[in-house]
Amino acid sequence: MRMNYKPAIIIVLMLVNIYIVQADDITITRSVPPESKYGDQIKITISLTNNIDVKKTYEVKERLPLNTVLIDPQKPSETRMFNAVEVSFLAWTLDLNPGETKSVSYTIRPDRIGDYTIINAEAVDISTTEIYNSAKSQFDVTCISDNICNTDIGENYLTCPADCTTGFGDGICNSIPDNQCDPDCTKDPDCAPHRFNILYIIVPISVIVLVLLFYFFRKPKRGIPYTENQEKQGQNNSHEQKPEGVLYS
Repeated sequence: MRMNYKPAIIIVLMLVNIYIVQADDITITRSVPPESKYGDQIKITISLTNNIDVKKTYEVKERLPLNTVLIDPQKPSETRMFNAVEVSFLAWTLDLNPGETKSVSYTIRPDRIGDYTIINAEAVDISTTEIYNSAKSQFDVTCISDNICNTDIGENYLTCPADCTTGFGDGICNSIPDNQCDPDCTKDPDCAPHRFNILYIIVPISVIVLVLLFYFFRKPKRGIPYTENQEKQGQNNSHEQKPEGVLYS
């Protein structure tokens, strides 16, 4: 029996066409500067365009990237907990006439350097609950060279080589022979233990012995103090006393 696949093919094509039409109902984009310096404030803009001939109302939701501080607006619209991490969201409601484009924006300040990713922005059609997503966005926050390797903000040999040179404890192992022992490496040729040198013991001991010998031979001998009275007594003893009544020739 020969099966007829035409109805199934037609249904698939209809579903594809519906998806395309729905995708073309709205255009949602996000504008993000690709690179900024640490400490800079970054303005992010989300734009929606109504591509159909019917007025639409959309709720736009944006999940803020981690390790950022929200500058404008000052407070998020909502916060949720994901795996014990607090995540902030912003939300806007936009009424779009046919062919109209509207934009919303917010400002953040990253508190670490490195690569950031903002997941898809979401636009919900209030009348149909259909959800539309933008593409993901990425941007890079680079360090400011100040000769200080600040690991608290994510600086290391990879993210900020100008400040974090080899041999610095920054969480990155640089096991290259450069006469710098890297504490982050388990095997670094520059960290090889030096051979014990017996001279490190002999030389200091020899110096101490020589100093003691010099002090011993140069030290004057101590005697009994020779006083003035003892000197007079010695003079008197030098003359023999002659017994009385004895004649000496």
